Amino acid sequence: MSGVQHTGAAPTVPTDDRLLAEIASGSGEAFEELYRRFYAPAYRVARSVCHDDGRAEDAVQEAFTAIWRSAGTYRSERGPVAAWLLSLVRYRAIDVARANTKHAGKRADEDDAALRAVPGVMADEVVDRDSAANLKTLLRELPDAQREVVTLAFYGQLTHTEIAAKLRLPSGTVKGRMRLGLHRLRVNVDEAGTSERLHIELASALRNGDLDGARRVIRDASKEMPAVTMLDDVLAPAMHSIGKLWRAAEITVADEHLATTICDRLLAEIAATLQTADANSRETVLLATPAPERHTLGLRMASAVLYGAGYDTRLLGGGVPEAALRAALLRHRPAVVALSSSMPRPASFAATANLIHKTLPEAHLLTGGAMARQLPPNIAAQYVERLDGMLGAVDAMLGG
Repeated sequence: MSGVQHTGAAPTVPTDDRLLAEIASGSGEAFEELYRRFYAPAYRVARSVCHDDGRAEDAVQEAFTAIWRSAGTYRSERGPVAAWLLSLVRYRAIDVARANTKHAGKRADEDDAALRAVPGVMADEVVDRDSAANLKTLLRELPDAQREVVTLAFYGQLTHTEIAAKLRLPSGTVKGRMRLGLHRLRVNVDEAGTSERLHIELASALRNGDLDGARRVIRDASKEMPAVTMLDDVLAPAMHSIGKLWRAAEITVADEHLATTICDRLLAEIAATLQTADANSRETVLLATPAPERHTLGLRMASAVLYGAGYDTRLLGGGVPEAALRAALLRHRPAVVALSSSMPRPASFAATANLIHKTLPEAHLLTGGAMARQLPPNIAAQYVERLDGMLGAVDAMLGG
């Protein structure tokens, strides 16, 4: 590992400061060591703030992603690495908790007090609604002008007059943007509430090994949203919940495998509704993960969406060694390679991306998954966060 010096005796263990310095220089191995070293205390800090396993994991992942990007900003004179890192985790956890006030049951009074401090109609029209989940994510979906004024009101706690002065806009313009933003936000929040309910119901059916119950949830979801949104907002988070239960030893590995099998059957049934073009009528897309990666549900969902749109998909799955990946690239010569990673292994992810570019320079690289944002800037790739944005990205890569 980077940072371990061999002197003929036992290898020295790199200090936290040394790890951060190496991360700032782009060392994925140092990042993985820092992650192993601090994940447990970071999770405890996030869990104490969020009071929810999933939110805590989200906060920890966001914090470590920020560390990967900004390790060079750390200054030892301001305190030890542990204090700096855990403070960053705590701030991220506060953001996550406040963006999901509906689910932070043990923090409800504190969150409500903070949110009700927002002036004007913001508290009345958003905070008091039971469906105010995932607000931070939903804000990103607003047009830039509307998101700016809503964010200043909600997080900056500014009045209409103060926002107008800050942005140098007429007060009427600010009020208009606020009104439009709040209207769109109310619609989006209602949709998020439906998705949340459905994915919780699906997770319950999966936990119980109930295929018929799972199918009923998917039928209900199909009445509420497009199939690709159902994959993003119902199937994927439900299976993520099952993974958390298994890691916490609340279900057995047999339960987890049965849930995975049911998910595969659901995906196969949903895939039939995604077919909008003749199969294999468009360019070849190869889908894979870095060799150590074993999580492939997202990749399988991506393959179903692309296949439904007519792309000739070649799904390699997880755990493919580099030599086998190289051979597949040369054999199939895809126009696009979709690479997914949800595990904190940036060195492996970057190495696999480099292998793809060197083996087949003409292929476009599309990345997805929780850790896919961590590619060094010198590696050309387009990141997509959700399946409902993937098809447009591939179409754009290949000229429509």
